[in-house]
Amino acid sequence: MADPHVILAPLVEPVLPPVPVAAPGTGSPWLLPLAVLALVLVIVLLFLAWWRRRAPQRALGRIARQPDAAQAAQQLAQWPQRYRRQAPPQWQQALDQLRFGAPDARGPDTLRRLCREAESFARAP
Repeated sequence: MADPHVILAPLVEPVLPPVPVAAPGTGSPWLLPLAVLALVLVIVLLFLAWWRRRAPQRALGRIARQPDAAQAAQQLAQWPQRYRRQAPPQWQQALDQLRFGAPDARGPDTLRRLCREAESFARAP
């Protein structure tokens, strides 16, 4: 009787030769730390840009929370020049009335309203 291994031997695929493994240390050991450092730097720069862009809104929040409406109105008067924003004439008139008018019980409410209105033109580039 014929040997089945001999008959089937030509049909079986030959074993592939082993692939040589690359020697360790052939790559740059600084590549991964540099890539991580670059990624961290990009994230920090994006965060700083976001933080700087939100500075006018944060300043308005601090002004609106102040207990003394007259002092806060003085700071709010400097806000458009500091952040290079153009204030509408009605807003400026209401602010001047708060700054130079007689003290009023509605002063803190007016100040908060002016701060909310200033946020609308603070979002403009």
